[in-house]
Amino acid sequence: MAIECPTCGRQYDVTLFGFGRSVRCVCGATVSLEGGHRRPREQPHITRLLMVCHGDAALAHRIAESLHDEAIDAIYASDAVEAIQTARVVNESRLLLVHTRPALREPENAAAPSDVMDRAIGQIEQIAQENVRKLTLIIAGQEICLAFLSFVLGRLPDEEEAGRVRPGECHVFEYRPAGWLWLR
Repeated sequence: MAIECPTCGRQYDVTLFGFGRSVRCVCGATVSLEGGHRRPREQPHITRLLMVCHGDAALAHRIAESLHDEAIDAIYASDAVEAIQTARVVNESRLLLVHTRPALREPENAAAPSDVMDRAIGQIEQIAQENVRKLTLIIAGQEICLAFLSFVLGRLPDEEEAGRVRPGECHVFEYRPAGWLWLR
């Protein structure tokens, strides 16, 4: 019998919970066997996104090191050279298919940058819907990351929040039926 993590749904063998032991899930939640051999109630569709702002080759290796222990299920990147390069470095030991999405590319002198940002946000939401109950990495430029943060917050980020969105920084977003959350 499998015991599911109430946060991400990963399954663990029931024998791991003998003698009152608990397990620390890869998502960070503590999984325990409460009330006998029962599965925790099914959680709503939860999607976790890791969003990283790409940079140069050295930064790509630092990003890969920081994400080494993350159990990433899917990788999406803009079609910018730096994003693809970062995705390849992060994916070296994972052997996942890297999905490129032109809609995640930052605008270059676009006539209507808000349209480009709206299209990128729509693309991110579509990626989340395609990857329900998975941990998905999205690699995009700083402007796309800021636009998505603004969308999640429902307002422009304040100076401190905006200052945290810079190349190499990883941000965790979670989608639940109630909406998006910025976890860090």
